[in-house]
Amino acid sequence: MQLKNSSIILILLFSGIFIAGLAAFVFAQPVSQDESVDITGTVQGCGDNVIEPPEECDGTDLGGESCISKGFTGGGTLNCDSSCNFDTSLCTTAPPPSGGTSHYECSAQMCISVGGAGTNQCITNADCQCDTHGDINKDTRINIVDFSILMYFWQDINPSNPCADINKDGVVNLTDFSIMLYWWTG
Repeated sequence: MQLKNSSIILILLFSGIFIAGLAAFVFAQPVSQDESVDITGTVQGCGDNVIEPPEECDGTDLGGESCISKGFTGGGTLNCDSSCNFDTSLCTTAPPPSGGTSHYECSAQMCISVGGAGTNQCITNADCQCDTHGDINKDTRINIVDFSILMYFWQDINPSNPCADINKDGVVNLTDFSIMLYWWTG
């Protein structure tokens, strides 16, 4: 019976402390109506002149891209639209056709096999156009093939396939993987 009485005393003691604390909180001195708090902050996103996934560009920040780097051989003016996508309407000449090139296309100059056996096509940096969303093999889908290429170059610094470095920071890492996953089409 003594154990039971000491348990009851402890419960009453803790209950009293809890109620005293609650009363101090409830009956605390009220905040006067004259006091105010100013809160300022920056919401990142399209329009802040900083490129963040999934943006291709943001305001005046084109990420080093130009009409030439986007494949327009005549040059022109590359802009960024209000949705943070490239606006190539002021670029001249059509971009090179997609599909017929290897994913290893960004070296100084290289010849790759296209079409059938023995059919080669030489390309230069002017033809290089890496996708900023993770379509490393340029089949218009971001899928397991692109993931496999990314994993092949995982943690490479300045990889031999620059398209594997999706965000162009010089290393194939988690940031590139995150960008690819965001745009994953399967």
